[in-house]
Amino acid sequence: MHSHDIDEIFDAFKCISRPEVIPTNDEPDIYLCEEIQQLLSMDLRTIGPHELIPYLAHVFVPCGSEADFLYLMPAMLSNWSELIDQAVEAPQDTCAYWFHAALARKDVLNKCLSPDQKKVVTGFMKRRLLEIISAQRWDLSSADEPNVPKWPSVFAFFGVISTDIPECWTRWWAMENEGHLISAVLWSSELICDFSANPLYARWRRERKNGWLTLWEMATEDFGSRWRAENLEFLQQTLTVKYLTERYDLATAKTNDPAFREAITKILAIMQNEPWRTINRIQELVEAFSTPELPLPAGKIDWTE
Repeated sequence: MHSHDIDEIFDAFKCISRPEVIPTNDEPDIYLCEEIQQLLSMDLRTIGPHELIPYLAHVFVPCGSEADFLYLMPAMLSNWSELIDQAVEAPQDTCAYWFHAALARKDVLNKCLSPDQKKVVTGFMKRRLLEIISAQRWDLSSADEPNVPKWPSVFAFFGVISTDIPECWTRWWAMENEGHLISAVLWSSELICDFSANPLYARWRRERKNGWLTLWEMATEDFGSRWRAENLEFLQQTLTVKYLTERYDLATAKTNDPAFREAITKILAIMQNEPWRTINRIQELVEAFSTPELPLPAGKIDWTE
């Protein structure tokens, strides 16, 4: 993340006055109330995830309002941008989860921001999403199980709050850098292969019996959220066996890693021999992005063999 990006966020919200108090319900938790109120006395640039979690976990339900949320938005976005990085672990990254939930619960980007603020925030989040996708690497020679990346859930969440999935997808799947190439293959391999047969996991898959990436986890499902109609239509029209075949051919030509090229070739062969699996899983993924309730209907998205 470049410092000028977050400075642009602070500048977009400098017109928002600091509220005198964060409203709470009729029977507030006194400790929680005090913890939340102290946010207003802090420099926005010094607020960290530990201070934000109590607020974000309760905002728009027993406490908080649009006024204080917009005032704190620069601090929340600054923390979110750092917390979605792969190196950050729980419990701090729960702050990003609650931020996602709050944005979805109130539909903040579409109902609370001015057009200029929405443009700045959406642009910032798009750039950061594409940055963490481009940072993906994959060492097929390592016997150690890699950390589960965070970008799939951030991508899924972005489809809830913004209609810009087509733009993000197009830039991502153009595979202009090695990270975009690797992440596209990694993400889509879950639609093509059972976990035990996925060449990308060959060196350590015996230690696990279930799948690895959760493509449909939006971190907002419990709040009745679903993908925007424009995003669903784009995914349904774009994500096909034919499209994946074309993209895998491109990835094969572009990658500089012979081992990864071999894995791509094997995954492509699996899809060509058993296209029904990919077709079914694409449909189930679209249904998952369309479904605001959890758990998903019985028989949908198991993908654990």
